[in-house]
Amino acid sequence: MKEREISLVDLIAIILLRWRTLLFVMAIGGLLLGTVSYMRSASTVEVQNAELKAKE
Repeated sequence: MKEREISLVDLIAIILLRWRTLLFVMAIGGLLLGTVSYMRSASTVEVQNAELKAKE
C-alpha cells in the first residue's frame, strides 16, 4: 500500500471549496437533533403532568 502525503494547505483549500455542502449538512443535522431533543422533552413533560394528576 502506497503512503500519500497530504499538505495542510491543500486540505484547507478542499474544505473551503465545499463550504456550501458543509453548511447544508450542519443545518440539516441541527434541525434533526433539535427535533429529537424537542420530542424527548415533550414526552418527559407529559409523563410529569400525568404523575402530578395522579397525586391529586
